[in-house]
Amino acid sequence: MQRVARLIARNPRSLQLRAASHATSETPSTSSIATTKMESLLTGDIPVEKRSLTRGLAMNKFEKDFMIYPEYTETDDLRNIEGFVKILQETLERTVDERALEKAGELSPEVLNALRASEIAGCFIPKDYGGLGLTYKDFMKINEELSIDWSVATHTTVSHMVSSLILLYGTEAQKEKYLPAIASGKVRPAITLPVGIGSLTSSAEVHGTSVTGLDGTLMAENVQAYGADKANLLLAFAYVKDASKELNLRCFIIDRPQMKEGEKWETKRDETLGLKAVDVSRVTLTATVTEQSVLGDNGKDVASEALSCTRMPLSAAAVGYGKRVLEDIARIANETESLITPGVTLSAHSHIHRTVSQLSLQLYALESVCYYLAGLLDEKLPVVVDVESALLHRLTRAFLRSTTTALLEILGTRAVDSRELFEKRIRDVATLMAMFDESDTVEQVALATMSTWTSRMGKQSKGYSTLRRLLGAEKTMADLRDPKLQHFIAEHAHPSLQLACQELEHSMVRLDAVLSKLLSTDGKQVQADYQSLERLVHVLENNLVMVCTIARASRSYSVGLRNADAELAWTTWLATERSRESWLHLNELSDCFGLIRLNSSLLKSGRSVLEWGGYRIESPVERNW
Repeated sequence: MQRVARLIARNPRSLQLRAASHATSETPSTSSIATTKMESLLTGDIPVEKRSLTRGLAMNKFEKDFMIYPEYTETDDLRNIEGFVKILQETLERTVDERALEKAGELSPEVLNALRASEIAGCFIPKDYGGLGLTYKDFMKINEELSIDWSVATHTTVSHMVSSLILLYGTEAQKEKYLPAIASGKVRPAITLPVGIGSLTSSAEVHGTSVTGLDGTLMAENVQAYGADKANLLLAFAYVKDASKELNLRCFIIDRPQMKEGEKWETKRDETLGLKAVDVSRVTLTATVTEQSVLGDNGKDVASEALSCTRMPLSAAAVGYGKRVLEDIARIANETESLITPGVTLSAHSHIHRTVSQLSLQLYALESVCYYLAGLLDEKLPVVVDVESALLHRLTRAFLRSTTTALLEILGTRAVDSRELFEKRIRDVATLMAMFDESDTVEQVALATMSTWTSRMGKQSKGYSTLRRLLGAEKTMADLRDPKLQHFIAEHAHPSLQLACQELEHSMVRLDAVLSKLLSTDGKQVQADYQSLERLVHVLENNLVMVCTIARASRSYSVGLRNADAELAWTTWLATERSRESWLHLNELSDCFGLIRLNSSLLKSGRSVLEWGGYRIESPVERNW
């Protein structure tokens, strides 16, 4: 582990930060709830396409700098992190025993010591607070290796979540007290979920507060927490009554060693399907809190950031996990004889090719977006990535679902044999997705995008006459059928990617045309229609994937990376498929009246099933006479 320290010592960079950072933080927020700073960036004089990639694409505005895939500017920096990751990989392979960890129900002392010696908890903490001060790209490469076992990745994600919140919202005194202790491993942090999530009977309130202060007793019962059993530091969310007697969500730092006699910190472990070595529990807490215990000014912002700051580490871990899954599938397919065609292996079957192709392309898209966003954040640019971060999380969840489907389709019953590790990993993925679910992502992404579009473009549609609206509708249909190139994006990419660039630009024109129609006529109806918002978000997701893969493939071929020709082909296929998929969604959205009526009927079906208490449609062979 001394080699690791030497490698980091040779790295002269400190943590690179965006100019769009929170006013009291030293790390950028990726939350989908925009901070005041984010809003000022989006409403300033600088064009929105220079501030937010996805918002700019939605408005059919193009910034050529976004077509440059971010990379390490110094070769030594890349070699340093590669050396760090190599040592980490060897250490984890030597200490991590998936079966033993699951049986023990916790990370072994050997694994914890390996993580502590590698200073994983301090990777993203700035050097000024005792951390390593690594960049986002460095952190993504490290998280790829941590997915050797999802329990290890989840353990480190919880630690990252707590340190990120303290770094972003904490006072200077809180940062100086807790961040060095977390980085060194002396403090083992935990966090509760915002009250009400994960339990219908949970509660957490602060009693005895005064109008001028927050001194009182925090009382929490049956609140779900991650890592609370053996933790000595807890971030707890609770409701506090303000001067008007209204309840406001706040976040408190509970320092376990400083709790008074008679105060309570009790946990009861949840029996989860997977991630058996992760402490998912219900905590009952009674602790004195003061104004010095409060983290941040707005508990809702802190809670939102608590969820969103896990998106990039989890996406990188999913990339590492996906690479391992594909290696396992390739090994088994190349070694296993076919039961259908004698004399050949499974790898000769077309249906195997199809499944592997789909999973590989999804992995390529996820990896491209993950490192693209990490690189943007490392560039110190005043950009906003709230929407992109949420879209990345959607890509991560879709990819993890696909890994499970691929294992089941290719391996059959072997994938669910409890004697195989595949079965354990499938359970781990299912539990992970339940832990880090974000069901409101669609509304957040869609409404944030439409809000920016309206503020920037909406003025152009005011005062339109009926005739002008009819002409505008005809133009919308023309743009959908035959979109015209305006930006000639292909001029900024490798010539082999001309078709992919055209597909991206066609999607941009179509999206802008449909948004113009929707928001000028039926904006309020669309905003309340979940099905329409989901289609819109899917289009935004496709556009983001196209930009990131085009930029990546263009760079890879230009610098002569191995298999770069395959990247060109993969990118062209991805762009073509996703652009055509977006076209179908936008065609549906253009018929906003009919679509809203259809969606309303569909959602009523779901409400009916809930009201009935289940599926109550009679059997097709039932008789009533």
